[in-house]
Amino acid sequence: MKQPRTMPRSALEYAIGRPLWVAVVVLNLILAAVATVLCVWVYLHDTASMRPILGVLIAVPALWWVIAVTLWLTTLTRRRVSAEDISRASASVPGGILLPGSKLVPAMILVAALAAASTFAVAAVTVSGAWSVV
Repeated sequence: MKQPRTMPRSALEYAIGRPLWVAVVVLNLILAAVATVLCVWVYLHDTASMRPILGVLIAVPALWWVIAVTLWLTTLTRRRVSAEDISRASASVPGGILLPGSKLVPAMILVAALAAASTFAVAAVTVSGAWSVV
């Protein structure tokens, strides 16, 4: 029997390995924490001039937290499968094509896209002048 080929995404996941995904999630958690601390510090350092862009100072760290949590949910909470598991599952779909992956990924991409869109909307409404175009 011909061995089914795995999808490139699965091959990439096997090539990268779990420790690198853990490092990526930890890096994003650190970036989210730094963004939060930096925005709080900037606001407390000069509250009067930062009050008009308070929405941006809240939205930017919130977006980083959404990215970090989304990465954690889509990479580290999934059940790990082997190439043999994918081959068996592919063989169980006669005449069909098996696309290995998590059903959680599309939902998490939607959540991240909505978070990014709301961040951009808050920034566009909060800032003025040329910054609203950016």
